[in-house]
Amino acid sequence: TSEYHEFFIVNGKLLAIGGNRAGQMGLGHSEPTTYVQPQKVAVPEELTFVEAAAGGYQGLAVDSAGRVWTWGNNVFGQRGDGSVPDAQTIASAKALKSWGVPAQLTAGADGKDFGGKADPVVQVISTLWFNMARTSSGAVYMWGMNGNDGAGSDSRGIIGDGKPLGDAKVAGEQVAAC
Repeated sequence: TSEYHEFFIVNGKLLAIGGNRAGQMGLGHSEPTTYVQPQKVAVPEELTFVEAAAGGYQGLAVDSAGRVWTWGNNVFGQRGDGSVPDAQTIASAKALKSWGVPAQLTAGADGKDFGGKADPVVQVISTLWFNMARTSSGAVYMWGMNGNDGAGSDSRGIIGDGKPLGDAKVAGEQVAAC
């Protein structure tokens, strides 16, 4: 859950309730509407999900193959796909329609495959302005807001490369920072 929206997984299907002003519910649009009835997240129907996380104005989920899907506000690169908007779009404070369309993350900052068969993602966390994922091998990836308060990995809004840079505490647990 987050302050504005939350996700449920029911029989492998991903549902959302709450506000959608930045596309954070993943409904395929960013219309600023509040939904009190569960809505289907706009992911391919054949997918099943095992994990989901709601952040400030973004969301992400892990499908049963260990792949990450992400959507919502992207001002700080929270999507993780490198599609950070230009300064004029950010200054307008308007959500882009594309923010509400879920996208699968397929490669890290190093260009190598991310998630899936080789090293499936097993856990995701979404904070106010950045996201994290942990794979079955223990690699931790972070993307979104850079600097002392965020992911600090790549200002282009691309997921990290899973390589440890030092020790950090995340959610009270000792992890390798990326």
